[in-house]
Amino acid sequence: MPWFSRYFPKTKLLSKGALQKGTQEGFILLEVLVAMSLILGVWMSMVQIYLGLALRQAQFQTQKAELRKESDVYERSEYVRSISTGPVKNESTRVFSRSRALPSTSQSLIKNKRRSGG
Repeated sequence: MPWFSRYFPKTKLLSKGALQKGTQEGFILLEVLVAMSLILGVWMSMVQIYLGLALRQAQFQTQKAELRKESDVYERSEYVRSISTGPVKNESTRVFSRSRALPSTSQSLIKNKRRSGG
């Protein structure tokens, strides 16, 4: 096998007997278990971080919806007050600051999600 020694000059060719006596091929069980536990630990920590962020996002969406409801109630009360007191000079027309419906917190946050089946 001269081609092997030409490409890997520092590698010593061992006979089959030398492989059986002292050298090991592959990994031992302890190394595999340590590697698997490291991978599992990293994966579980990433899942925990993701779930924490998702929970925080849902809480922020709920708070945002509540603030919008309070703002709508205030704007409506101001509108009713302005109608009941009569027209006021130099007052701009009352238009609600938000012209669309409140987003539902049960809807997906992904805007361009595909529907399955069709």
